[in-house]
Amino acid sequence: MVDKCPENEEGWQKAAARMNCSKYAHQCDNPDKFVYHCAVNPYINETLEVCAIQKTIVRGYCTYYSRLGKSIQLNYKRKCQTFSSNPCPDFYPSNEAFKYPGCYKLEMTSVLTTDSPNSGSSTSNISKCNMNLTLTNPSNERGNSDIAWKLGITIGTTAVFIVITVVVYIFLVRRKS
Repeated sequence: MVDKCPENEEGWQKAAARMNCSKYAHQCDNPDKFVYHCAVNPYINETLEVCAIQKTIVRGYCTYYSRLGKSIQLNYKRKCQTFSSNPCPDFYPSNEAFKYPGCYKLEMTSVLTTDSPNSGSSTSNISKCNMNLTLTNPSNERGNSDIAWKLGITIGTTAVFIVITVVVYIFLVRRKS
């Protein structure tokens, strides 16, 4: 969370350099599109600095950052194309939102949404790059390993049970004959 988003290109470039999104871009399918963003949250009551995939924003809407989806989204509650001062065009790159400061005007009321302010990572402002991103959190790796181990035991136990059941059935059928 930041007090406010950069208001011009120079401020945007400084913030982008500080965030250093290129450090993580190599993990993405499109590393050139993994860039700095400053956006409001879904409630439009705080501004966030994140590294996320650049999107083309369409139909003249502002953006917001979804912690749940870990991506930049269209903010259907705010249409920057209708701003009297500095309206946005029909299409613009999400990482150029600083050109439309009206998008960052915060509201101090809660808005019902499917996003949660506490969802997603609490320790990182780095967005997902793709579905194949390798996790580097040791607890997640251990958790995935534990799940695979439990699944293997369950499948193995089930297979042994089925084999024993079939053998007993065949034995009983032959015994009756």
